[in-house]
Parts: sequence; C-alpha cells; structure tokens
Amino acid sequence: MRAEIEVVDRVVPFIDVHLGAGVPAEERLRQIGLLLTLAGGASLIAGDLNAEPESAELKEFANSGWRDAERRMYAEASGPSTNWHAGPRVKPPTQRLDYLLVRDRVTVTEACVPEDWERWAPLSDHLPLVARLGL
Repeated sequence: MRAEIEVVDRVVPFIDVHLGAGVPAEERLRQIGLLLTLAGGASLIAGDLNAEPESAELKEFANSGWRDAERRMYAEASGPSTNWHAGPRVKPPTQRLDYLLVRDRVTVTEACVPEDWERWAPLSDHLPLVARLGL
C-alpha cells in the first residue's frame, strides 16, 4: 500500500508491505522488484518482509539504496527479533522479519521494538516497530 504522511510543511510518501510468506526467496525477490518500481519518491518502506536480516531480499533493498532503520541503531547486525515462529507465544520472539527501510536522506534518531513482548503477544505474532526520523 502506498500512502502519504503529512509532516509539518511537507508530505512524505511511504509504502507499507507484506511480502509473501511460505514462498521461495525467489518469489519475494520478484515481489521486491515490483515494489521498487512503485516506490518512486517514497522515503520509507515498512512491513513484514518475511526475510531474515542477512537474506538476499534485504541485500536487494540495500543494493537499491534502502537502509534498515533499526540496523543503524543497534550494534548487533540483526537488530531485535520481531516475530514468533508458529505456536504459543510464551517466550520472547526469535526471528526478525519486520523492517523499516529508509533512504539515505532520512535520518534515524531512534528505532526500537518494545521489550515488553508479553503485552503484545496476545495481539499479534509480530511486535511493533517504533522509530523517530528526521527528513
């Protein structure tokens, strides 16, 4: 979904996406190709990419000028886990599938996943991403 956020004196285009789950990486790469043709002047891409941080999918975004906002904030390469594998959510999430991707012109001053995962577990199999950005 492509949308716009009104921020003070400008409109910021962004894209919210959910790439295919349970499909081969090649299918997600095809979806990314289509997404990038639609991205145009967007400054942000957010969503469930169904891909791990070191995947070919994330490399494809990086090769196209998109950067992982959380990776800019965390010392560890992968950033925090955002998603549970199938089954009961009685322990912290163990995989990272959700991202906020930004162009280089966007400054990331804060990005996090809430640590109180127990609060969010009944609501979704994904934790929210929170970021403070400068344009």
